[in-house]
Amino acid sequence: MKSIITRSRRLRGTPFTSRIEKQGVKSYTVYNHMLLPTTFSTPEEEYKHLKEHVQIWDVSVQREIEISGKDSSELVQLMTCRNLSDSKIGKCYYAPLVDSDGGLINDPLIYKLNDDKWRVCIADSDVLLFAKGIASAKKMDVNIFEAKIDTLAVQGPKSLDIMKKIFEKDTWDEIFESISKNRTRTIITTIGVFWGIFIYIALAGSATGLENGFDEAFSGLSKNSMGVWVQSTSVPYKGFEEGRRFPFRLSDVDYLRDRVPEIEFISPGLQAGAFSGSPPLVVRGTKSDNFNLFGNFPTQAKISVIKIYDGGRFINDEDIKYERKVAVIGEGAQERLFNQGEDPIGKYIIINDVNFKVVGVEKFAEGFGGFGSDSDITIPYTTFAKMYNRGDKFGWMFISGYDYVNPKYLEETVVDNLKVLKTVAPEDDRAFGTFNIGSLFESIVKFSSGMIFLSLVVGIATIFAGVIGIGNIMLIAVKERTNELGIRRALGAKPLVVKIQIVLEAVFLTIIAGIIGIIVGALLLFLITQLWLLQIVTTD
Repeated sequence: MKSIITRSRRLRGTPFTSRIEKQGVKSYTVYNHMLLPTTFSTPEEEYKHLKEHVQIWDVSVQREIEISGKDSSELVQLMTCRNLSDSKIGKCYYAPLVDSDGGLINDPLIYKLNDDKWRVCIADSDVLLFAKGIASAKKMDVNIFEAKIDTLAVQGPKSLDIMKKIFEKDTWDEIFESISKNRTRTIITTIGVFWGIFIYIALAGSATGLENGFDEAFSGLSKNSMGVWVQSTSVPYKGFEEGRRFPFRLSDVDYLRDRVPEIEFISPGLQAGAFSGSPPLVVRGTKSDNFNLFGNFPTQAKISVIKIYDGGRFINDEDIKYERKVAVIGEGAQERLFNQGEDPIGKYIIINDVNFKVVGVEKFAEGFGGFGSDSDITIPYTTFAKMYNRGDKFGWMFISGYDYVNPKYLEETVVDNLKVLKTVAPEDDRAFGTFNIGSLFESIVKFSSGMIFLSLVVGIATIFAGVIGIGNIMLIAVKERTNELGIRRALGAKPLVVKIQIVLEAVFLTIIAGIIGIIVGALLLFLITQLWLLQIVTTD
C-alpha cells in the first residue's frame, strides 16, 4: 500500500525540496514538522551506492536553536546536565537535555559563539519550547529563535575527496592565481553580474519602498472608503434652478443604508474651522488658542484609523446619546493648552464658553489618514449640533464599504442615490463632491505592483546577461589555458578535477560580484532613505 503525505501549513519543506523531488524521491518521513527524504530507489541499491560512491542528503530537519542575551549562559546550563562553565568560544560540546525527572529530551551539540550567544543542534520544537519555558519561568533576559540554517549531509567513501576538491587550499591557490594573472578579464567578468545585482536591488528596493510609503500614507483610513459632501447644482432640474445648495440630514444616513447594502459604516460630520467657518477659541487656564472643532460619531474611528494614547478613549455611543460635553484633543492642542508632562485626561477645557472634559489624546495620522491637523479637537456629534444649533443638518460624511465591494461602484451607487433623494439631475456631476480612497488606493497598488514586476524583469534580464557574459569569458579563459590544461592532464590530473576548478572559478567570481552588487545597492537605498529622513526633519 502506497502512503501519501498530505501537505499542510504545519508541514514545512526545505530550500532543497523542489530539487529533491526532481531527483525522484519516493518517500518522506516527518521530523520537526519538516520533510525528511528517506528513499529514492530500493534500500539495497542505496546501501550499495553509499558504500561505493557519494550521497548527498537533505537534513535540514536538524534545526539549530540560537540563544542570545545576557542570561544565555545561565539558561543553557539549566537545560543540560553537563557542566559548561569551562566551555570555550568556538567549541562544540555534547550536552544531553533532561527534564525535571531526568528524562532525555534531546542530546544535541551545544556550541558557544561568544559569551552571550549559543546554538543548540540538533534541536526540534521540543527544545525550542523547553528553552522558552525555562526562560519565561525564570524571567531571563534572552532571545530564543530558530536559526535560518539548512544543512546538507555528504556521505560515502568518496565524500572526503569531493570536499577536498571543493575546499582544499591547493585548488583555491590555483583559482586565485588565475584570477590575479588575468585582472582585466576578472574585472570584466564581475562587472556583468555586479551591475545586474545592483540594478535589481536598486529597482526592487525602490519599488518596495514606494509601496511601503503608499501603505503608510493610507494607514489612517479604511482602504475601501470615500468622503462625500454637498456642493452646488450645475443643471436645472424639475423646477429647481442651477446653483441650488442643500444640506445633508441625519435621515439621509438611514436612506443610504437601506438602499446601498454594500455600505459597512457611515459617519456624518460637523466642523467649525478648516473648510467651514472660523475655528472656535479654546481656553485652558491662562492658555488659549483657536482650534478646528469636529463633531463626530463613534463610527468615525472605524473608517479613519484613530489611535488614542494610553489612558484615553474616543467618542462613544453614550456620549452621543446623552450629548456629553467631552472632547478628544490632538497632540498639538495638548502641547499648546497643557504644561509639559501634565496629563490632560480628566482635565477641562473651555470651548465657546462651555466646559468640556478631556477623555482622550489622539495620535496624529500622517498621510491621507490625517485630513486635519495634529491640533484638531473632536466632540460628540450631538453636542456639536446642539452647541451650534445645527439641528439634524450636516455638510459631509465618510462612508466605507465592505472589502469585497468595488470602490468605484460604491461611489457611483452612493452618488446616484443621493441625486434621487435630493432631486438632482442624473447628469449633474457637480452637485456632490467625492474623494474615493478605495479607487485611489487601487490605482496606486496597480502602479506599485507594476513597478515591482518591472524591477524583477529588468533585474533578472540584467543578471542573465551578466551570467551569459561570464560564461563566454570563462569559455575564452579555457581556450587561453589549453596548453596549461593539457600539461595538467598529461601529468595525471583527472578531467573531473580540471572541470571543478573551472566551475569553482566562475562560481567564486559570480558570488563576489553578487555580494558587491548587493552591498552597493543596499548602500544606495540607505543613502536615499537618510536623505529623505533629513529632508523631513529639516522641513519640520
